[in-house]
Amino acid sequence: MKKIKITEANAPAIKAALDAINGKATAFTVHTFDLVDSVARLVGQEFNDADVPLNDRAGAMVTYQRSGPQAKSYKYASVSTLITIQVGADGKTCYLTDVQRSQVYPDQNERFDLRMTAKGNAHWLTKCGTRFGVLPSKTAALSA
Repeated sequence: MKKIKITEANAPAIKAALDAINGKATAFTVHTFDLVDSVARLVGQEFNDADVPLNDRAGAMVTYQRSGPQAKSYKYASVSTLITIQVGADGKTCYLTDVQRSQVYPDQNERFDLRMTAKGNAHWLTKCGTRFGVLPSKTAALSA
């Protein structure tokens, strides 16, 4: 799949990509531009909450799938959609890079799996160590 920038102007292209995979299914699928856009915004919010700078966000990826049916009457898997969104080089722009048909099972939780690059992760870990400090191992063993 060709990556599509997640913007209002590209809503028809995103909808077409989703419709090609979902067919007529809508119940447990990602089937609207608004849902894709809200997942992209959530990626930015997660990075803002963790104080990850824009230049360390580049290349991060998230996979998202809606939750499964809650009713006990569902005994089998339902049709769902698994989307992949990647953060662009500027650290702000998000792209829809993959749409796959998948299955979701009753009582299965929503899936939001955010992964960042090694550079971003190293910066984040350094920042956490600076922010909170680290106890020497001998002191930590005594308090446990």
